[in-house]
Order: sequence, then C-alpha cells, then structure tokens
Amino acid sequence: MAVILYMHIPFCRGRCRYCAFASGEYDADTADAYLTALAQEFDARASFLSPATVYIGGGTPTALDVRQLGHLADILMGVDLAECAEFTVEANPGTLTMDKLLVLRRMGATRLSLGAQSFCENGLKTLGRRHSARQIAGAVAMAREAGFDNLSLDIIYGWPGQTPDELRADLEAAARLRPEHISCYGLTVEPDTPLAELVRSGTFSMPDETVWRAMFDLAVAWLPDHGFEQYEIANFARAGQECQHNRHYWLGTEYEGLGAAAFSCREGTRFSNERDTARYIERMHTDESARAWEETLSGADRARELALIGLRMREGVDGHQFHRKTGFRLEAVLGKTLAGLVEDGWLERLGSRLRLTRKALPVADSVLSELIP
Repeated sequence: MAVILYMHIPFCRGRCRYCAFASGEYDADTADAYLTALAQEFDARASFLSPATVYIGGGTPTALDVRQLGHLADILMGVDLAECAEFTVEANPGTLTMDKLLVLRRMGATRLSLGAQSFCENGLKTLGRRHSARQIAGAVAMAREAGFDNLSLDIIYGWPGQTPDELRADLEAAARLRPEHISCYGLTVEPDTPLAELVRSGTFSMPDETVWRAMFDLAVAWLPDHGFEQYEIANFARAGQECQHNRHYWLGTEYEGLGAAAFSCREGTRFSNERDTARYIERMHTDESARAWEETLSGADRARELALIGLRMREGVDGHQFHRKTGFRLEAVLGKTLAGLVEDGWLERLGSRLRLTRKALPVADSVLSELIP
C-alpha cells in the first residue's frame, strides 16, 4: 500500500507575524538535539519505508546550517527512494545558499517550495518576513543552477493594506521567475500570533470582504490565463507539475509524519507527536516515542474525511472511485445537507463526479463545514 512521508523541522531564523505553525527561533544546540531525536524516530518508524513522495517542511528546513542539513541527509539515507516520484523541501529565500542547495540535492530533493509571500517590500515588512524581493529572484536563480527543475512559489494575499493592484504585481513578479507551481493563499488571522494582536489593537486593519473577494477572483482568473491551472483551491501549476505529495494527501493515501507536531494516518488510526520541540526531544530521549494523541476512525468517519479533503480539488470526487476505495456512497457519508448544497449551487454533479462550484471556492471551508454532522 502506498504511503507518503513528511518530516517536520520546527526552526526559523525569525517568526513571521502571521505564523501559527509549530516552530520557533533557531538555536544551534537545540537543532542538534532535535536531529538526534528525529534520527531515533526515523529508525523506529520509517527506515523500512519506500514512500511515494517525501516532503520536508516546517518551520524553515533551510534555517538549519550546512552541517545540520548534512545530518538530515544522513538520516534520510535509510529511505528507499526508488519509487519516490517527488521529494520536496520548503525553503526561505533569506536562508538559502548554494552549499545548502547542493546538500538538498545530495539528500535526494527534486522540488523546492520557496516562501516568497510577496514581492512588495511593504508587504514583506507587514508580514514580518526577513527577506527582500531581490533575494527571492536570487534564490530561484541559485536553485536552478543547483539543478532544481521543479520550483514552487508561495504567495500570500489579503495582508493589511494590500490592494488588488499590489496582488497583480506580485503575481506578475512570480510568473516572471517561471516557476512550475504557485500556491496563492488568503491570509488568515490566527489566534495568539503577533498579527492577531496588531489587528486587535487597531494597528493593522485587514481588507474587508469585498476587497478580499476581489483579490481571490483576480488570482483564480489571472493565474490560469498565464499558464498556471488551478487544481486545488489555493494551488496552481503548469501542466503536469501539480504537487504530487499534496495530491496523495487529498486522494487519501496513508501518511507517516516524523518530528514535532507531525501527524500520521495508518490503517485507520490517526496520531500526532508532541507539538512542543523541547518536549518532543525529551520524549524521544526517555520514552523512545513522542506520540501525544491518537484516534481510531470508523470506516464511515474516514470515508467522510476523504470526501471532504477530496472536494478541495477542482476535479472533485468521483463517486464510483470513492465507493470502490471506501465501500461507502458519497450520499451516505455526506448526509442530508448534500442535496441542499447542490440545489443552492454550492456543489455540482458532473456525471459521477461531485465538486465545488466556482461561487463556492472563496468560501469553501464554510461550504464543506455544512457536510460535517
């Protein structure tokens, strides 16, 4: 059975104002201890894997120094990459060097996901990013020189004070760098982040719903017109360059997650590790396991989850394939509200396929929440 592998590196050279991920400021000694713990967990849980894809995220994996990235590469020597179709590493343009890129290539990485976020200096400052627009272009050039022929750029829209014209400029700047993939996300204000406090205090004002919707509409129209087809709510790719790791996740492939806060789902059981980095290291040192939570899903619950995740893709969910995979009909797991959402134009049927309509995309989370009993 296919499985995909995720490894979490919870360090950044500085936290962004909007970030609610499990990450913290880089410290060399803590990073060394973390990699030792990660190696233990890998040996216990993943050394036998032949994953379909590998994804190293964070945090910022490239916050590690060259020696530490080499340690990570050594850990991954135990992975059989013979069947691995894609190996992605997340990177921050401000933390990339050619030496680091060459270590990533030695590690087996084939795809780089760069957190550009904006090409507007004011936008980068507002978001709390620590790189410049010039560094984004420099990072792309270095990555190409190092042999990466599959690059993704992240763009965030809806930051305080942003206008649709500034988003258009960001999209144009990103496209000029000729990446294979662009992820374009609307900014959300997460609790207990510096951004949340700045909004609460009135220092920052988020764009109103009309402006936010105008920017969403701009992105989903502009990117396909310039060669990037929308294949998921926030993801756009050139033909054949969709993120295979994420597609596996949306299609319900089992996943193994290593590191602090990492989630796994195997054989109907979903579980996660300790979120706190220090606690993760301690647990691996003393207990040889950092599992903090788990649940066993019923067949119907797992099927419903797969339907909801699959509906994020523009292709939607094929009812016949879904039944063969799960043993359940879409109508059975999505409940009585399904018919109403179709009737009201939020979901549509195309033969055996069910998908979100165009008008549902900007409010997809709200629409999909209606299908949760």
